[in-house]
Amino acid sequence: MEGPSIRGQGGQNVQQSFHIQGQYNGDSKQRITQHAAQLRLGEILDDDKIKSLTDLIGLSLNFESGEWHGIVCESGVIETLSAVMNETSNAKIRTLCSTVIHIIEQRGSENGQSTDWETILSPLISLLFNKDEKISEISKQSLLRSIGANSEISQALIELGLFDKCSETLELTFPSSSSSSQTSYSSSSSSSSSQTSDIVPQMIILNIVEVVDKVLKSNEESIKKTKQLKNCCSRIIKMKLPRPIKLAIQQIQIVMEGESTENDEESNQIKLHQAHEHNRLLEEQIHQKDELIRIIEQRLRDEQELKRQEQEQKISALDQVRAKETEIQHLRTEITQLRNISIQNPQIPLVIDQTQEDKTSELSNPDTTGEYIRLSRVDGLNRKAIALQDKQCVVIPLNKEMTKGIHSVSAKFEKCNLSGFANVYVGIAKASHPIPCPCDPLDEQNNKSMLYYFGYSGKVCFKGNGIVGNSRFSDGRLITMELNADVGTLHFIVDGIQQPVFVRGIKEAVKFMWEVFNKDSSVTIVSVKELNAPTVKKLENEKAIEWRRK
Repeated sequence: MEGPSIRGQGGQNVQQSFHIQGQYNGDSKQRITQHAAQLRLGEILDDDKIKSLTDLIGLSLNFESGEWHGIVCESGVIETLSAVMNETSNAKIRTLCSTVIHIIEQRGSENGQSTDWETILSPLISLLFNKDEKISEISKQSLLRSIGANSEISQALIELGLFDKCSETLELTFPSSSSSSQTSYSSSSSSSSSQTSDIVPQMIILNIVEVVDKVLKSNEESIKKTKQLKNCCSRIIKMKLPRPIKLAIQQIQIVMEGESTENDEESNQIKLHQAHEHNRLLEEQIHQKDELIRIIEQRLRDEQELKRQEQEQKISALDQVRAKETEIQHLRTEITQLRNISIQNPQIPLVIDQTQEDKTSELSNPDTTGEYIRLSRVDGLNRKAIALQDKQCVVIPLNKEMTKGIHSVSAKFEKCNLSGFANVYVGIAKASHPIPCPCDPLDEQNNKSMLYYFGYSGKVCFKGNGIVGNSRFSDGRLITMELNADVGTLHFIVDGIQQPVFVRGIKEAVKFMWEVFNKDSSVTIVSVKELNAPTVKKLENEKAIEWRRK
């Protein structure tokens, strides 16, 4: 006769069903043996196995204590459940098999067997290390109450490896390989704040350490088994830990060294350590403020230098205006003289302007990755370069090597301004010098082969030396470079105004170049020309920078 089904019923009916099952036939051993035999049948369905295992739970709870030895040794239930548990892929069946074995094993304590506290407490240990803070907190409170009520429990927790598991958890959370960049804990108690699934939340760590502290205080012999935990704590206490965890670990360190946590001297040492830590933080703050003051002072010095340069440029601009007026007057005189010569000698033809526009030269792309610049076509040629990265020096040369003749190239910049002036370079580079990407003309491997005119300051630099005197330029200004390879000079012209600082002594093949620095900034080549005669003149305030030093 079968007992009533318990599937689909509430907890009270389940308990009553277990009690009823224990009463049927009066021989629990025989019924347990029958269920064991049924579970050994290969064709039995999972639902039937679950029903049989549920019946076994009731029988295991209700057999007489005197039957325990015969049930364990003669019914075959332990061997059968172990085999089923290993063979099945059904998680519920495995759980029920384990539950029946656990109940039968624990019932042995009623028959004079010693209480297996390790088996009883094992689930609580697993729950203590669970990453859900509420589950861990409940397990912690249960363990703390149990430790206080029974001295055997502390020993059982030690045998279950509580200290080693605590050490492993601390090693996982604070590994020695990442001591320079510790995991940051949120002040929130939510376990979801963990950066990765391997990081144990702060509250779980505190729960584990609190239980360890309780075990250490309740069992003096336990200190002998804390070697691994001592080494772990000694290492991580030197790291930058969250304050609650640091204090908790200091507490168990004190206990492991055989000292009372209530000792006033130790308490004073902790307070002293905290005071030292506070002082260290204050010193760091003072250092940061000093650094901030230094930066502000440096900025003020830079601003003063810029103002000084601006004043010099204003004076230079006035000088250039006066020089230009003188030049214009001189040109007017020359024109009048030429007209008179033409009238007196009509058989001599006028000189025809043989300026030729270069329709083939274009920009070369030094970026083989396509990450730094993008070239755009203008009138069918690659004559516009656009920066794709921010604050990366990218130099773009013209694919034209010049050794003779007079060459003029004009360009305009866009989106390059910094405080009103273009934060870019224009200039020339030795044709033999390979231009990498990115490339900063200031670097030592470049500055001996690349000469540049800096738009932000107006300075012309070569081989680590610079001369101030040219105008600062900005977006939209027409920047012209005129290279006379026959005499070895390079002049800079801004919106038609010749600049006083020029280059001389160029006796080798060179290329024109431009630089972009800010993301989305660009440079566009407006014209490339070959001239039959130079357009530049000698200025009274001109300054020369030597391409080749003696």
